[in-house]
Amino acid sequence: MALILLFFCFYGFEISDAKVLITEVYADTLMKGEPDEFIVLENFGDSAVNLEGWSISDGEGEIIFPDFVVQPHQKVYVVREAEAFERQALDFGVAVRADFEYEDSSEEVPNLQERGVFALRNKGDEVILRDKGGEVVDAVIFGDAKFNGDAWRGAPLQRPVEGMVFKRKGGKDTNTRRDWVLLWLHTPYFDAKRFNCVEAVAFVSPDCSFEVICDELARASSFICLNVYEFESFALKDALRNAILRGVKVKILLEGSPVGGMSDEEEEIVEELREAGAEVRFSDEHFVNHAKYAVIDGESVIIMTENWGNSGVPHEKTFGNRGWGIILRSKELAEYFKNVFDADFRRGKAELNEGAKENREAYGKAGKGGEVEGKGMPELLLASSDAEYVLVGDIEPFYACGNITVEPILAPDNAYEEILSMLEGARERIYVEMFSAEKIGLIMSA
Repeated sequence: MALILLFFCFYGFEISDAKVLITEVYADTLMKGEPDEFIVLENFGDSAVNLEGWSISDGEGEIIFPDFVVQPHQKVYVVREAEAFERQALDFGVAVRADFEYEDSSEEVPNLQERGVFALRNKGDEVILRDKGGEVVDAVIFGDAKFNGDAWRGAPLQRPVEGMVFKRKGGKDTNTRRDWVLLWLHTPYFDAKRFNCVEAVAFVSPDCSFEVICDELARASSFICLNVYEFESFALKDALRNAILRGVKVKILLEGSPVGGMSDEEEEIVEELREAGAEVRFSDEHFVNHAKYAVIDGESVIIMTENWGNSGVPHEKTFGNRGWGIILRSKELAEYFKNVFDADFRRGKAELNEGAKENREAYGKAGKGGEVEGKGMPELLLASSDAEYVLVGDIEPFYACGNITVEPILAPDNAYEEILSMLEGARERIYVEMFSAEKIGLIMSA
């Protein structure tokens, strides 16, 4: 997961008049034979809808609903085998019950009437929802499938990825692929929302990030939830350990497969924090967990561009990455990020995947991040005999109070369209500083 903050941002999507929509499609599943395949419907209207006689078709087969009333904002889980679906949900820490199944596995879950053979193809398929009169209410097309009709326009969604779910972005319904995002199984979608904060503290690396973060950690009295790509700073480890010793509960989510593999330093930090009482998990999924944020006491959020390492948040100010961070104080915003953290932490693994422990020597590193062990100075600078070292650290934190409006933007949930909207709406100037730029569409849109 990655994150960008946009301030004073406006957005809008076309919403159709549809009431009951397909909101999730899980085709390429983690189980052999895919008994855990499922589809989710949701009633976005203000009135109840009786689904009797409604059907879902994939072009080869059709499943038909009995007399069943779906209430406003209610979800309906339609699964292949209820027992497999519910068992796997529990493995992910989610308690959810199937409403219907279309292959008999549970006496407690009613079966849908089936015509033909209904089974979602991993290479591509269509999911067509029809009402009692046979009219198409909604459609989702993915992979190599084709569809002619108003319920879907333009290119289909990509081919599904094993263990990931096509999920609708809230109630957005333009009948195109931009209504959808591909998320890991049992991961909620987080829409763009705006929050009011009473205080903000902006800071930069290498000048003042270490002091600001340590001061904020020292304020913690209840809990700290940290999600970071890499954690290699022993000084910040000590700050977290001190928090644990005074009774603060600490949870940490780390990327399990960082570039070059996890360093010995990071593994040592994990071991020490676990011994102190922290709960540490590793993200082990198709896409990288690249977020860098912390939620403290349900009242404040630290959001950064840099990892918690010696160059990202340097204890000494004589070198380091140019990076930014901000502390935002808002209970509502903290709750939003705590929900994001809980959703990702729940899927984390307690042990590091053996396959993720790559041979770091192949990257030509004497230590993680290109640093020479014991020197604390980038290898590139030490190799240059003409290097001139300049003392940095003159930039102080910036404090702001009042009614501060903030909109967090998350990847993959909504980042692309929100950033694109900002760029397209610019009238005078755009300032950008980034590690790399590979999205030509975003750049050229300005």
